[in-house]
Amino acid sequence: MKPLINIFLLLMIVFCTSTMPLFLSPIDYSSTINISDNGEDISYNPNVVNFKSNSGYAFTDPDSLILEIFYSGAMELSLSEDTLFSIDVLNDNGLVQSGIDAKMVSSVHFSNNKYLLDKDNPIISTISINQRDYSLPDGQYKLVITPKIYELKNENIEVNVTYTQDRKYIAAMDVPPENTRGITFYLANDDDVLLPISEFIENAVDVYEYRLIESAYTRNHSAYSLKNPTGAVNYLVFQDGIVYIDVKGSDPIYSNNNTSDNAYWAFVKSYMGIGYVERVRFTVDNYVVEEYFGSHQIGSSIQYYNTDKVYLPVIAGERYLLADFNLLNNQGLGTREKIDLMVENMKNGNMTGLASMPKNVSFSYEISGSSVNILFNSDVSLDNYSEDKLNMMMESMIYSFSSISGIDSIYISTFNENITDIGSYSAGVTIYPKNNINPYADEIIKLEGATE
Repeated sequence: MKPLINIFLLLMIVFCTSTMPLFLSPIDYSSTINISDNGEDISYNPNVVNFKSNSGYAFTDPDSLILEIFYSGAMELSLSEDTLFSIDVLNDNGLVQSGIDAKMVSSVHFSNNKYLLDKDNPIISTISINQRDYSLPDGQYKLVITPKIYELKNENIEVNVTYTQDRKYIAAMDVPPENTRGITFYLANDDDVLLPISEFIENAVDVYEYRLIESAYTRNHSAYSLKNPTGAVNYLVFQDGIVYIDVKGSDPIYSNNNTSDNAYWAFVKSYMGIGYVERVRFTVDNYVVEEYFGSHQIGSSIQYYNTDKVYLPVIAGERYLLADFNLLNNQGLGTREKIDLMVENMKNGNMTGLASMPKNVSFSYEISGSSVNILFNSDVSLDNYSEDKLNMMMESMIYSFSSISGIDSIYISTFNENITDIGSYSAGVTIYPKNNINPYADEIIKLEGATE
């Protein structure tokens, strides 16, 4: 009897298993998939997703890195944030920066933040690991790169980099060197970015500032790795608050669309930066023309205010210099919204300017009268940053915020009792923009040819 019962039970089990419907479990199967970062060829294993660097894992002064995620099976991936990868930066002292959005050079397209990964459709992306893009000092670092993909959120690869191409930032000056007078005017770097620089001229106390700038545009500035963006001038005079500039029409700088715009803005910004100058007026070979310098209207005198600018570092030779970029998409914004947009630019850079503020620096702020009161969060650590880079961050904020109408200064507070100074700037005092930005104080100019 007992053998009959056993046979019956066995038949029942076979019947039930053969007819039972199969339902997918709600378990996230991605957690059971092995992910390798050792670069082995594992494309024939259907249970493995591979995340690797196609460029290698150790570099000196790299520019970019090619990353690949591939799978011989099929899996839908979900992008958890707008940027595909994040980077943590470490050195021998520990964490330097965390959660940096990798600067993308190229990548695949996620449709509605989804991507079907299979053997024919890997994710191949190129990210920047250029030293300048992340404002890192010279040194050896480990970059931990993590996909911002939900199914791969706990996976990463490590890349070792050595950076040797850092530049120096020299802080602005209020007081010129002894027996000199400072002037600020605009030159261009090798990328044709227009930027203000300050020179110091010996024994020039009695000379009008506009004459000193006129003289500056006759000098060669290649020693600074900068170039004069203006062309030939027939004459320049100042009368009743207006600087009159008659340019030489045959100079190709003024007829070339690639150079004429910089020439126009160099003249306007440099001379309108003088306190007693109210307008600039152009003529061409003694003729009044309506349109020149590309498409600029010059039929009447020009008034200009250098407002709503974000000051970001660019490279010139061995130095970082701050350039004033137009704050884009600022129409209709109030003061707070402009400050927020400026900070976003400072942390991410723009198409030409580099980041001036590490992404792990966080602060709140209040607007008190004409000053922005900045309160750094208690967990902010500035130990990994040199004084010159902190000065660059501070001056990026000072010049940017004070370019907003109604703002003329910043005030630094901190929730961290260990932070009393940021670079050469002290907390607890009102800070105004200094007169001489991007100074070249080691090159004192002897005045030649300028007159009162």
